[in-house]
Amino acid sequence: ERRIVLLGVKSSTGTLAVDSPTEAQDVVTADALAGRGSELALMYRAAVAQAARDAQNGAKVPRIFLNAIAAPSGGGTAAATETITVTGTATASGPLRLRVAGRPIVVNVDSGESNTSVAAKIEAEIDKLVDIMPVTASVASNVVTCAHVTAGVNGNDVAYRVETNVPGITIALAQSIAGAGSTDYTTSLGVLATARYNGIAVANHASNDVSDLLAHLQATITPTAKLWRRVYIVETGAIGTATTSAAAFNHVGAFVLCCEGAESPPGELSAAACVTYNVACDLRPNPNLNGRKLVGYPPVPANAFTPTEVE
Repeated sequence: ERRIVLLGVKSSTGTLAVDSPTEAQDVVTADALAGRGSELALMYRAAVAQAARDAQNGAKVPRIFLNAIAAPSGGGTAAATETITVTGTATASGPLRLRVAGRPIVVNVDSGESNTSVAAKIEAEIDKLVDIMPVTASVASNVVTCAHVTAGVNGNDVAYRVETNVPGITIALAQSIAGAGSTDYTTSLGVLATARYNGIAVANHASNDVSDLLAHLQATITPTAKLWRRVYIVETGAIGTATTSAAAFNHVGAFVLCCEGAESPPGELSAAACVTYNVACDLRPNPNLNGRKLVGYPPVPANAFTPTEVE
């Protein structure tokens, strides 16, 4: 059997002890362990969705473990916060469509409807998706405020986009508070170095995280340790950033995936990639991943790779 572990931040409501790898059996259990809407809980949801998609031709899905990290706290930390400001009055009826972390938010607007009413509807629609949202929403007058479930820089990865609007209404998106504070994987990776895992999916993607993960691979993938594994890291920013990370790894155990402009947070894509590779490995030891699709929300066409980038 294959075993993977998801390494991510839990919320204050999560009951799972930090750095105590625990197998989850379903999303309800994972939400209780990691905290609903937390980075780790959403990584688990992406992992099981990918497993359901890939489980075919007799392939076995890997066992999925959660390893929780406490959210950054103390001075200098902050949860990323975005405001959705609605102005004007609708002059026609129709659907207003937004995307938050890729999740579709659809509000039916009536002609003559005020900006405060539209704002209240947006907040209500976000609330309906609380189980799958990395943010919580509140509304005051014509402004909806979305706060990341936990503090830290990873909250800055949440994408907001206006997809379609209605006449007379204007939507302004702005980050009012930048996410601040980072998590250190050193202790967690030390715990994971003592057991067998075929894959480790992470949400962080900064240069110091690459260094920590590389040191982990160098300690576990050796003739003595024999703890063969891969780590999965996703970059949704520029392809140049992903290339820099891959060059810094330069290791067979590192899987660096560039999803430039993807609207799913990196942790979710990392979890999905970890699952799809390990499902494929159950069918053959050196799988071809061409044609495999990850669950999640893709980038808009304007962010598609150019022929030069593909080469």
